Amino acid sequence: MKKFILLALLVTPAVIASPFIISDGSRQVVTHCTLSMEGVTTGDIPVVTDAATGLKYCKFDMANTLSGSHIAKARFVNVDPLWGRDESIDSAPLPFVKPADTIPVVPDKLKLIP
Repeated sequence: MKKFILLALLVTPAVIASPFIISDGSRQVVTHCTLSMEGVTTGDIPVVTDAATGLKYCKFDMANTLSGSHIAKARFVNVDPLWGRDESIDSAPLPFVKPADTIPVVPDKLKLIP
């Protein structure tokens, strides 16, 4: 049990450390969301439902976004087996900047010492 708790503590910061874009909550019938940035649109991403309120949210993980300026827009999507696919119009744009990656430089001049 102690090993499980330790593992959970070690893994948890990595799981919640990513920045996310999150929409406002919606009570309408929606099943998915899409995100577009620089003309590229994601596939359908299932909405996240808050168990306490029943509100549905779009939640997009931005961890793998390239450095630089971006403008994100989202859409709610309802995929119905009978009526097909319905999409909202684009959300208001969200401009944001991901800072330059801070990758350490390569160690230089390695040597052996006695």
